[in-house]
Amino acid sequence: MSEAIKYWKAFDRNRRKYERRVINNFRKSLNAQIKPVLARILITKDPEEVISQISMLVKDDSIRDEMIRTYQIVGVDFAKREYSQIVKSDYRDFLTKDQAEDLEDTWMLHMKEFALTKAGERITLITGTTRQQAIREIRKGLKITIEEGLGIDESAEIIEELVRSKWREVSRYRAARIARTEIISASNEGSFKGARDTGLNMNKLWIATPTGETRPAHMQAGDLYGKGYGIPMEEAFNVDGERLMYPGDPAGSAGNVINCRCAIGYEETKI
Repeated sequence: MSEAIKYWKAFDRNRRKYERRVINNFRKSLNAQIKPVLARILITKDPEEVISQISMLVKDDSIRDEMIRTYQIVGVDFAKREYSQIVKSDYRDFLTKDQAEDLEDTWMLHMKEFALTKAGERITLITGTTRQQAIREIRKGLKITIEEGLGIDESAEIIEELVRSKWREVSRYRAARIARTEIISASNEGSFKGARDTGLNMNKLWIATPTGETRPAHMQAGDLYGKGYGIPMEEAFNVDGERLMYPGDPAGSAGNVINCRCAIGYEETKI
């Protein structure tokens, strides 16, 4: 087994330990977004009025909070691991307690800012999708109740139950996709931050996922930017025509980022 595959397996194993918890948390966040909609359907008994209020009812607070939490927990863990791995010693062994705490505080702040800025567009997209799906399901329910000639009270109850039932299914697969995508981004951004903060001269590598259905462009990146062919830390990888700082970079398109399990690696700069 090559060193690259060993590195990727260890990297991926560390990511996977977070999946169940983060998936559950994002599902709770999605459910928190739809809860005011369900309540409003029963209060107003007017589906069209609820649709007109969707932007006000579906807010991004719960998703934003979970995004920050995920990036701080996962990202800081990978920053710690990468920093220690590169210097070949736990940073707490050679830094004073205050220095170690300052470094960890820096990582926490960095990951929060990253979640709100570079990953912030995803918060907007997730919230927008929730709004669109809510409107679609309300309209489906409204059509059914009209066709069946139901009264206002009964219609509201049926529409609320239809939306609630569909959301149980929707939130499950959406939470899994969101969680996996953000864990990938957080792990690679954290690793990148930890590596840079060592202050050592290094190049970075693109380590393609060696198992499963890896995108051809990502396999190609693994060949172009593999061991011995690393690029400077502040340069971007050219992956399928897009400039990415690492796998899962939020700057990439959905087709280049969602469910990507590639990893960033490092090698000493040859002088």
